[in-house]
Amino acid sequence: MIDCRTGSAPSHESLGDCEPEVRGNVGSVDALDELRVALRSLSSIEQDILLRFHQHGESVAEISTSLQMAPGTVKSHLSRGRRKLAQQSPTGDES
Repeated sequence: MIDCRTGSAPSHESLGDCEPEVRGNVGSVDALDELRVALRSLSSIEQDILLRFHQHGESVAEISTSLQMAPGTVKSHLSRGRRKLAQQSPTGDES
């Protein structure tokens, strides 16, 4: 995971400086805790790419360039990370 302000990886126990934004979007403390646990189940690259795309609004092309990986690989990591998170959601919805 990447810290919103510094671009460094905070400990896996926190969402770094993104936490106030995420807390506002998620709503409850329980949901935020569930998100933390779910994110910890992802590989570091999946965490990084998901947060860059969904939290920071970076495009696949921007992520691809900054991580020096093919756009298809970025899309694969996004898909795999989303699938893993969906499998852990209380509803188990993968759509």
